[in-house]
Amino acid sequence: DEDVHQVAMRLREFGDACNDTIRQEMKRFKLDLQTSLAVGQGREMFSKIVNQLSENGTLQKELSQMGSEIGLLKIVVVLGIQAAHELPSMVPAIKNAMADFLNIRLLSWIQKSGGWKNIQLEKTTPSQSNGECL
Repeated sequence: DEDVHQVAMRLREFGDACNDTIRQEMKRFKLDLQTSLAVGQGREMFSKIVNQLSENGTLQKELSQMGSEIGLLKIVVVLGIQAAHELPSMVPAIKNAMADFLNIRLLSWIQKSGGWKNIQLEKTTPSQSNGECL
């Protein structure tokens, strides 16, 4: 069906644009993240990078179609994957930084959604999320 194909293509373009922006930012922060992870301050640097990415104009435009929590989750996951790819020796520290960030910033939303298995990866409106995430 042509409509399904068009929607799929748009989603792919959207995902690629977000991923490219996050990858570019990761390259910019790679040394700072590596240093922070090595001295046990990975959570702070990871949070700083996620916050800066969530304020990025290009990403805000693309992620505004999702809902703040889903958009933030997307940033965290792509950044974590990119960081693990760029800094493979730091994977345990990256994993801990991601878990800490998720527990601090998204835990209440995840719980209100009924846990990970019940999270709907569709648009969440601010009234549904109570704006707690950002």
